[in-house]
Amino acid sequence: MTKGKETSSPNKDGTVVDAKDAKNPLPKNDTPATKCVVPEKPAAESKPKTASKPKTELEIARDEIASLKDQLKNASDEVCEWKDKHIYLQAEFDNAEKRRAKVWEGQRKRMQADVVFAFLPLVDSFIPAVKKANEGAYKDVKQLAEGLKTLKQQLDSILKGLNVIPIDIVNVPFDYNLHEVLQSQVRDDVPDETVLEVVQVGWKLGTDVIRPAKVVVSKKSGPLVPLPTPSEKVVEPTTTELNPKEISGERTNTPKNEETGKS
Repeated sequence: MTKGKETSSPNKDGTVVDAKDAKNPLPKNDTPATKCVVPEKPAAESKPKTASKPKTELEIARDEIASLKDQLKNASDEVCEWKDKHIYLQAEFDNAEKRRAKVWEGQRKRMQADVVFAFLPLVDSFIPAVKKANEGAYKDVKQLAEGLKTLKQQLDSILKGLNVIPIDIVNVPFDYNLHEVLQSQVRDDVPDETVLEVVQVGWKLGTDVIRPAKVVVSKKSGPLVPLPTPSEKVVEPTTTELNPKEISGERTNTPKNEETGKS
């Protein structure tokens, strides 16, 4: 008895399977290594690059408007910030000016009080002296002069304490910073513009001139200009009037012996 030939039969999916394999099929989950095919993932589809459309004039204008609005907002914020700083600094400046004025006013009042306080001893000495003069205590002029001399010394001491210096020196060159000329005298024995006399004493507070001294200064005698003597007469130019006929070339006088019509 002969064995029948084993034939292969096609599978459902169209693949050919041997009879042996058909009799002993592989488990469903087991597949031969040679037959294992890993399916490849399809490559990601790359989107075609589209060229950007150029902006229209309206879009460009809108962008510029938006940019300008941002700039305006930033500028407005900066202006507000500087305005606040200006108001603050102005208030500080006004307060500083008020404080400075208050300090100067206080210093001025203290200086006035110091000056008045410095002169009080002189006033205390002057009032009794006037009272004695009214009562006839000074029998003669000598006693009065002694009292005035004492008051003068006291006054000089007060002024010196206040650093008030008199300008009363004579025989010194004239200085326009210290002197004021009231009169000039012709003097050839002293240099020109020399202080000869102090009419009113000037005063300085330290190095600052409070009042210049009024003085008389010297002046050199200049050359004298000789005056004309009465015998000398001044010759004035004279003008002569011309006859209109002489100006036109006509003769005014004709000679008696002149004969007309004869050669």
